[in-house]
Amino acid sequence: MASRIEKLNSILRDLQLDVSDIEAGALVSEDGLLLASALPPNVDPDNIGGVVALLIQLADRAVTELQQGNLERLIIQSENGYSLVSKAPKNTFIVVLARKGSTLGMLLMKIDGAVAQISKIM
Repeated sequence: MASRIEKLNSILRDLQLDVSDIEAGALVSEDGLLLASALPPNVDPDNIGGVVALLIQLADRAVTELQQGNLERLIIQSENGYSLVSKAPKNTFIVVLARKGSTLGMLLMKIDGAVAQISKIM
């Protein structure tokens, strides 16, 4: 029987296989602990947790200050693609890095599906 971490890693790998534009995926706690990942060799697993934790803290503060409710998702569009951070169960966040030109709606739908699968495990 697969461990919880193996199941979470499998969900992230399946997400990458299902959407060819997804380059990397990770599940990170709100304090930056990397819980599961499907990362290419050029992405440092130690960095992704810390960077995501900082983004979450800043975005959470921003939505609080702007009275926009609770943080649900961050979408960062950059020169080379998207960085998407979506709320997952038990104070975790799923992080997806996708190529430039990706269909944002498709990415969000697939990420939401992965979050639903993660909810069953956690």
